[in-house]
Amino acid sequence: MKGKTKVYTYVAGDLPHRGHKRALEQAKALGDYLIVGVITDKGIAQYKHEPVMSLDERMELIKAWWFVDEVVAQEELDPVPNLIKYKPDILTHGDDWEEDFPGARYMRSIGKKAIRTHYYKGQSTSKIIERIKNSDFHKTH
Repeated sequence: MKGKTKVYTYVAGDLPHRGHKRALEQAKALGDYLIVGVITDKGIAQYKHEPVMSLDERMELIKAWWFVDEVVAQEELDPVPNLIKYKPDILTHGDDWEEDFPGARYMRSIGKKAIRTHYYKGQSTSKIIERIKNSDFHKTH
């Protein structure tokens, strides 16, 4: 990895969709090697609904995208333990979070970059779940 820019980003990755893909593509465009932390069920419970898919399923689907180089479990919403372990040059998160998204302060404190990427507002796991709940498909199956 010498001379290569390592990027770390993280997602819940529940019901992977276009927004996930676009965010990860933006992260990859910032460097040579993309590591994606997939937040565990315990970590997700710190800030939103219980995931629909298992951690293994979520990790497998995120890894299937050609531009993702490595997928790792992230135990908490806060990525700092993984940032210490994997030592990325850049941390990214969608701009749906504030400037100091989890991990950003740590990266800046060690002289590294924390970059907000464009958040795709057209889709979210919550919107998918809501659409299923309100659909005729849900009522007939």
